[in-house]
Amino acid sequence: MKLQELESYENPIGDAQALIIRQKEAGQLTYETEPFRVLRVDAPSKNNVLLACQVANDFISIKGNGNTHIEAAHTAFQQALGSAAESVEIVNHYVRYASHDTVEGYVKFRSNGTVWTSKVVRDTRLQASFDAVADGYRYHLLQNYGRV
Repeated sequence: MKLQELESYENPIGDAQALIIRQKEAGQLTYETEPFRVLRVDAPSKNNVLLACQVANDFISIKGNGNTHIEAAHTAFQQALGSAAESVEIVNHYVRYASHDTVEGYVKFRSNGTVWTSKVVRDTRLQASFDAVADGYRYHLLQNYGRV
């Protein structure tokens, strides 16, 4: 855990957020070109995430399961994105308080030998967990497919 925290402190934003920011600033990533759109997320328990999203022209509702919100979101995205996401795995992850009223979600991903990170700060553990995973998948899709 300490090594993960040190790595996180050395990088104020994740690889995913850096790519997303660069593409938005260049006008390459817009609402219309997003690889997917999250319509709704809910977590009835820490082991389940309910995801409603739009991928291309398809509207998908998926239930993801895992030991944590991050793992549950990961399984939901793998189901929703199908073969475009089947090689993605989570290497490390954590959620911790960034301040007295914000939470940091950090996820390190790997796919076919490529490793990248996603790091977000949000108001709740669920939102930090989910957004870190969602941005990590956006990174993967943008780097490998441009979009789904």
